[in-house]
Amino acid sequence: MDEQDNDGSNKRFTAEEKEDPLQNKRIKKSPSPKKILSLDSQLTLLGKIKNKHSIPSSTRIKVAKKWYAAWEGYCLQLLPLHPPPVYLADDDDPDPDNYVLLPPRAVHYLRSWQVAIHLNDYECF
Repeated sequence: MDEQDNDGSNKRFTAEEKEDPLQNKRIKKSPSPKKILSLDSQLTLLGKIKNKHSIPSSTRIKVAKKWYAAWEGYCLQLLPLHPPPVYLADDDDPDPDNYVLLPPRAVHYLRSWQVAIHLNDYECF
């Protein structure tokens, strides 16, 4: 029996194919196997991708490590709802154990979410 396909062409279906057209679909195999990159090539490629999308440290924002750790803990549902409200680290602090450097966009999103959570929490009372 001839049936018209979506593209306007006619196809012949057997009774079995009409019942289950997906059953008889052929799987096309790639004519050539995929190349596997060597470890050095993979690392080089990863470095290029990272450099392309990384932001210079001079434009990153110092965020207090306590605030960031509390926020991560909240996101992982390991800590209570609100991280400490002070999120910026002291600009003159030379100790890298007290802060993390984040891109401005990431800080903007994290602060927006924190404010939204605070507002929702106050509306509940």
